[in-house]
Amino acid sequence: MAKDEIVSAISHEQLAAKNKKNKAVEDSIKRYFDGERVDFNFPLDLSCMTDFQKKVYEITKTIPYGEVKTYKWVAKKIGLPDASRAVGGALSRNPIPLLIPCHRVAREDGGMGGFTAHGGIDLKMRMLKMERALS
Repeated sequence: MAKDEIVSAISHEQLAAKNKKNKAVEDSIKRYFDGERVDFNFPLDLSCMTDFQKKVYEITKTIPYGEVKTYKWVAKKIGLPDASRAVGGALSRNPIPLLIPCHRVAREDGGMGGFTAHGGIDLKMRMLKMERALS
């Protein structure tokens, strides 16, 4: 087998594997919005994030389905109890809002806080309502 054929075969195999993973994520998202309980346990590459963002996202991923925690709770969990606003800033830049469930984080006073995904606060509230019904 020629070098170009080997490279092409490997690239095709990697692309097929990536497409299969993407299809699995896409199918899970569709099932979620169809009202099915879905746990998004996909490996995530957070290598382009800051250490602070990584910590915030890892803690946020631990919030159970249907539960809501506060920005302050996340800040305490990462060892920076006065960093609630910075946690909110990191979550506002969450590149994959459903896989890193930032919709499960709200303000300490009971307000929803922000939600930068398409659909905004209305979508955040709809998702939480749906999750609570399935919990």
